[in-house]
Amino acid sequence: MVLAETLGIPLRQVSVDASLEDGLALDSLKMIEINVALEARFGVPMLDFTKEDETPVRNVRELVVFVRSRLDAAGGAW
Repeated sequence: MVLAETLGIPLRQVSVDASLEDGLALDSLKMIEINVALEARFGVPMLDFTKEDETPVRNVRELVVFVRSRLDAAGGAW
């Protein structure tokens, strides 16, 4: 939901297998906006998932797994 809201597109257009760069056409600025929106929504600091050397997130499914892991690490704030 955060992804669709940040991109301004209907949720049904966000497939879990969609590539963030190719499928959703996210550039580095949009990736930062999504990171900030996730932090605001869940109240948990997110690592910079735009950096390949920290946490490679290439598609929506990997983004969901990444966010869940951050929430779990923070004590299940979701």
